[in-house]
Amino acid sequence: MLTDWLDAVLDRYETLMVLPVRSLPFHEIGRLSEQRFHARTAGIRGTLDVATNTVTLVADGAATTPVTGLTGGSLYGGQSILSVTVGTTPQSFAVERALGQ
Repeated sequence: MLTDWLDAVLDRYETLMVLPVRSLPFHEIGRLSEQRFHARTAGIRGTLDVATNTVTLVADGAATTPVTGLTGGSLYGGQSILSVTVGTTPQSFAVERALGQ
């Protein structure tokens, strides 16, 4: 019964979405969850400069976080996702404007 239900859920998902379902190993999920916890407590904030096409990130403490839309990331859903480490010193990153790749 469970597999029938999962088949129905995935069939419905495929009618609504074109993105593949990603399934990560448990150790990777744990590592990413830990990174996101630290990122939330680090107070990461940023500003977008549309004139220079850059985003500047800074945090209250060191943290690694995924950021959608930065140049150089891995493509998923037509947008790049780059994992960046930020800290108390502001860092600027180029924004990827090509969303439909």
